Amino acid sequence: MPSPRLQTVILLSIIVLCSCLYEKPQKEIVSNDQFGIELTLPYTLMIIPTIEKERFNEQGNRALSEVVQDKRIDTWTTILQAKRGFQNNYLAIASSYYDFELHGDDYAKQKSNRFQGNRLILERKGGVTIDEKRYFDDIDGVEFDCQEIKIEATENKKLLGFMKTFEKRYANNDLLIISITAKNESNYKFLNQVLNSIKLNRKL
Repeated sequence: MPSPRLQTVILLSIIVLCSCLYEKPQKEIVSNDQFGIELTLPYTLMIIPTIEKERFNEQGNRALSEVVQDKRIDTWTTILQAKRGFQNNYLAIASSYYDFELHGDDYAKQKSNRFQGNRLILERKGGVTIDEKRYFDDIDGVEFDCQEIKIEATENKKLLGFMKTFEKRYANNDLLIISITAKNESNYKFLNQVLNSIKLNRKL
């Protein structure tokens, strides 16, 4: 049987080893000077690796191209793409600039088309019922146009997920989009809490 001193050394070694194994990962800090974004990502929300992000964007662009008849002009720059777990629970932030010569002089129509594109992508799958709401909402005191979608299976009313998109046009025509998608109510609640923690130091 080990001596009391040796037992103490072994116990301390186990404690140190376990503390290393179960040490919490470092939180990701997201910032952006253009919009004054400040966000500390929770431990369970991880930034998507580049390869997965490229595949994710390619799938999204292909799906949107199939439902939008007009030629799309993609001028959006990704600020953040993060996910929770292995299901479709995502947070995305992107920016652009509204150029009247490039995009046309009707911003409201372009924004409405983007929201409509979100809905058409979901409806195109078939067998789903879409509950859509459009309203004004704010993040850290900044007012956004907001689209909120709840997706259910038409046959049995099973909840399939949520999508929520915020779009802001700033005074100099900078555009900011923040969106979340969630597979269930618990993840949707979690991602909405993350939205509420975002700081936007630029207000206009």
